Amino acid sequence: MNQEELNLVVELHRKWVRSEEGGKRAVLIRAVLTGMDLTRAVLTYANLTRAVLTGTDLTRADLTGAVLTDANLTGADLTGANLSCAYLTRAVLNCADLSCANLRGAYLSEANLSGVKLSWHSQTLLSEILWRVAKTEDQQMLAAFVGRKTDWCWDHWEKYPHPAREWAISELAKWVQEGDDAPEFIRNKR
Repeated sequence: MNQEELNLVVELHRKWVRSEEGGKRAVLIRAVLTGMDLTRAVLTYANLTRAVLTGTDLTRADLTGAVLTDANLTGADLTGANLSCAYLTRAVLNCADLSCANLRGAYLSEANLSGVKLSWHSQTLLSEILWRVAKTEDQQMLAAFVGRKTDWCWDHWEKYPHPAREWAISELAKWVQEGDDAPEFIRNKR
């Protein structure tokens, strides 16, 4: 599939999302979309199962509820993308940029998150990272709490007196990258 064909699929999908005449849901199962430009694309509820999206620009794309199960998003730019309630089960997100991405309610089980640039305001993503390494009940409780306490900002977390607080800060510090918006108290634990 080339960029022109992809643009047509995206346009028909946008019409489908808006219930406009001629619209058609994007079903891009196993599609090879390496390096394509999907900036600001409306792909709400699109099916991208097993799609190859390596190096694809998905900046500010709307992927709400999209199915990205087993998709390869290695090196994809998802800056500011809306991935709320997206299915990212077993997706490969190696070195993807998730800065400012909305991952609320996203399904991240077994997703490969190696080297991702985090959205430090995504409780869903931070909770998943902590859950994967939690070994004690206190750690599991805090990991789950992080995912549910969406109204807290980093000022609250910095002072939160939980027994596993230092463990969580140390674990999250491993994910800090140069130029990201990690909170200073976490950046200083590196």
